Amino acid sequence: MKLFISYARDDEDRVRPVVDLLRAAGHEVWFDDQLLPGQAWQEELAVAIRGNEAFVYMLTTAAVESEWCQWEFATAIDMSKPIIPVLLDAATALPDPLARYQCADFTAAPGTQAFAMATAKLVGGLQQIAVTIPREDA
Repeated sequence: MKLFISYARDDEDRVRPVVDLLRAAGHEVWFDDQLLPGQAWQEELAVAIRGNEAFVYMLTTAAVESEWCQWEFATAIDMSKPIIPVLLDAATALPDPLARYQCADFTAAPGTQAFAMATAKLVGGLQQIAVTIPREDA
């Protein structure tokens, strides 16, 4: 599955382990390290969101408050992309459109049993946990 990863830059160290496990599970992951100097990055982000099968939202307070994560999320909804919510921080107040959906819970530290269980649920049920949010909820 081709996946677009949305995250706050400040959370990169917390996001990388999840991105690595998605890649190890055979998914094609688009991460913003693929942007090149000189590219019109907002246009490239829109192209990347459109070109991926699902939108993985790495949820932290920083991501929910980020203007660019909000833009990416709204763009994914406008394009009717399935959203895969991944909770990285238990204290995160979820955006209203996501509040009623179950998140993949990665609030435990990598290497713990809880992280391993979250990994199994995410990788094993990736198709089933994606939700498509109607545009009027955004």
